[in-house]
Amino acid sequence: MSCLAALVFVLIFHELLHGVAFWRVSGEMPKIGLKGIFLYVSALPSVYFQRNKYLWVGAAPIFLLSLVGVLLVPILPSSLILVDVMIVTLNVAGSAGDLVMILMLLRYPSSSLIQDLGSGMVIYELHAP
Repeated sequence: MSCLAALVFVLIFHELLHGVAFWRVSGEMPKIGLKGIFLYVSALPSVYFQRNKYLWVGAAPIFLLSLVGVLLVPILPSSLILVDVMIVTLNVAGSAGDLVMILMLLRYPSSSLIQDLGSGMVIYELHAP
């Protein structure tokens, strides 16, 4: 598998995992689109997520692809281990924005609501009257 093919696979599968996580958490089919040459998945603007559920959506690709990649190492033929490591590495590198978002959201109370806008998000902090 070439580096380009691995990168395309990771980009598609990473966004697919975000999409499945959005769907599982909200029950709504997410929006899928292209920004330039890059695929993206976002929730519908009418959907609001509790902070911890949105954190799960953001973390799903890095957690799931890394877990699967690590679990595959003992059962893969040695000729495919480098490909597996390359895919996990590309996914981790491509998750930098997700990790920054996760760290930023951890500063907000768990009662906060998140509205995903595709190119950003709106954070609503709920305060008791």
